[in-house]
Amino acid sequence: GELSRPSLRARWEILDLLAEQYRALLLADAEGYHRTLSAEYRLPFVPEALLRQPITDYQQELVRLDFAGGGQRAEGLILLHAQLADGPLPGNGRLFAVSFEREADGWRLSHLTPYTMALAPPPAAEE
Repeated sequence: GELSRPSLRARWEILDLLAEQYRALLLADAEGYHRTLSAEYRLPFVPEALLRQPITDYQQELVRLDFAGGGQRAEGLILLHAQLADGPLPGNGRLFAVSFEREADGWRLSHLTPYTMALAPPPAAEE
């Protein structure tokens, strides 16, 4: 869609949220990471277990972001770049579908799942 000032501001706020997650993971700050999640959201993995790993780099590259619900919800794709001290973190180089919800005090992550791209089979060749 067309970029407007509120849309640009919301995009920056979501990027700031991803930066908060980055800092929390590198500092092994479970409370800081939980503050980035919506109140209703429960991750499919235990963040504390992730935080105990020797993460040396964790970047979430925002690939796509679309707004809905009058600008109160955003959905998109993130490409994960993550390294442990002894090699790549499981999920490194993988796309994740994400959703964000605007709450009273800012944006929060409300959904995160591995993204699988569905490709249609090529058309059958005519003989």
